[in-house]
Amino acid sequence: MEQILSAALFVLLYGVSYGLVLFIIAIGLVITMGLMQIVNLAHGAFAAIGGYIAVGLMNAAGVPYLASLCAAVVVVVLLSFVLERLIYVRLYGASHLDQILMTLGVNFIVIGIITILFGPNVYPVKLPGFLQGSVDLGLRKFEVYRIFVICLGLAVVVCLWALFERTSFGARLRAAVDNRSIAQVIGIDVDRLRDAAAGTVLSDEIFDARPRRCRPVRLRQYQGISWRGDHRGADRYGRPSPGAGVWRICNLSAAHPAHGMAARRTVRGARVMTLAIESSKALVQYRFSTVELIPLAVAIAFYYALPDYLPLGTAICVTAIFALSLDLVIGYAGIVTLGHSVFFGIGAYAAALLSRNGWGEPVSTVIAGAVMSAFFALLSGPLLLRLRGLPLIMVTLGVASVVSEAANKLSWLTGGNDGLPGLTFDPVFKMFPWSIDGKTAYLYALAWLFVVLIVARTVVSSSFGVALQGIRQNELRMRLIGAPVLSQLVAVYALSAGVAGVAGALYAQSNGFVGLEALSVDQGVFALAMIVLGGIGRLYGAIVGAVVYMVVQYAAQQWDPYYWMLAIGVMLVLVVRFSKGGILGALDALSAGLKRRLETRS
Repeated sequence: MEQILSAALFVLLYGVSYGLVLFIIAIGLVITMGLMQIVNLAHGAFAAIGGYIAVGLMNAAGVPYLASLCAAVVVVVLLSFVLERLIYVRLYGASHLDQILMTLGVNFIVIGIITILFGPNVYPVKLPGFLQGSVDLGLRKFEVYRIFVICLGLAVVVCLWALFERTSFGARLRAAVDNRSIAQVIGIDVDRLRDAAAGTVLSDEIFDARPRRCRPVRLRQYQGISWRGDHRGADRYGRPSPGAGVWRICNLSAAHPAHGMAARRTVRGARVMTLAIESSKALVQYRFSTVELIPLAVAIAFYYALPDYLPLGTAICVTAIFALSLDLVIGYAGIVTLGHSVFFGIGAYAAALLSRNGWGEPVSTVIAGAVMSAFFALLSGPLLLRLRGLPLIMVTLGVASVVSEAANKLSWLTGGNDGLPGLTFDPVFKMFPWSIDGKTAYLYALAWLFVVLIVARTVVSSSFGVALQGIRQNELRMRLIGAPVLSQLVAVYALSAGVAGVAGALYAQSNGFVGLEALSVDQGVFALAMIVLGGIGRLYGAIVGAVVYMVVQYAAQQWDPYYWMLAIGVMLVLVVRFSKGGILGALDALSAGLKRRLETRS
């Protein structure tokens, strides 16, 4: 019994000490929740900066422990002021996606710089004499340093409570977080409060995006329904304007929920609108062009010109398929998710388990991986896609973490940390065996990329695809015309999951190994970076982004293994800051500028 109590006391105190450290890191998210209105994926990077600065001062310069802690806090505060003025100030009022991408780039840059300066090694902290040793608590001894952390954490909690609850600054800050608009109306300088909070900690939050449930409506009186935008327009990301498939309802005088026959008439009216969408000139942008043969020709030339790099080419094809799947939900449906790696991992493990159980036919294992991923999306989609904004992002991130941990625990099925090595598959179509030089794997992955691209083009060029863009641009308006928003979102979510499952199965076949990294959240984050680099909502943007990302990563790793995240981070920040449409958007802008110059000269 004494041993049980001793173990329980140790777990309790250790958990409290570690929990208070996490509390100190996470308090910034609480302080500025709703104030800075930024989805900040780089928040943890500031904790890492403070830790490495403190360790560097102690180990390299011999600065005392407490002085190093104070110096680290001062440096992080000053750095946060600089970044707030240079980067974060441009994110106030920006879309969730812009905020995620910019802060993701900042996170990559910070990780890259820290890794370059300090390497991947673990640095011990030399504690002062008064923090060494242990204290006898009766049932067992406990480290003095852990007790110090608990006391320091409790002191921070008390100070923050006093600041927020007993000062006028805290009252203004709480008012601004609770209701920003009302706080501004009564004279509170919200921007100044925001800057003060940014100087202490950088946090995240976004605009209120609570889901609204709407039924089909009957419009009592209206002047007309017209197109919003035209086929030549583009949104802020450089994507062709989905306005050609989004209806503008003009001069509404009254609207109320429709029931019975009226609701059915609304749905029939929506079908008529769908027929009009199908015949719209806006869909000309998705028709096949001979220019699209150029990437295929380049891919085939790559096969003959650079045979030593075929494994890299295979990885690019697999990654491009996964990026395409993410582009379908983010670029066309507006579903911002960080948990898409779940479907990639399910496809990979499905193919691996089939191989382990004696079924190695390549094409059918890929299809099985796609079906399993799509099935999981159909089960989870109706629940997840009722959320919007930050709740959806956080829930999908949580789902990915839960699935990854479940795969780790089910080691009898997934192999746990050891993964599933030694996977073998039959020759493709019983004619093309898998070879060490990677020729079969490259052509096989390239063929799947071509098939997936054809399917994706067919989907986005249909009335269903244009309706998805309408939902992305204005969901409420689509509900007004009777569109089944949730079912359409679930459908594209399942489709994108199936495509991600294809990528995962190809990953298992080309590598002959599947591990927990296939389910890692990083997979989805990296794919998000790819579609941003290439251009969101462009299909070919996912392919271009995958090529650029993988080539830069490979080249940077050849130069120095720790430079690739820094290079990708800088590219992300530059693209989000100066080219919303990514590389393809920049090329379109350059082409348009050249055409205008030629027209003016002529």
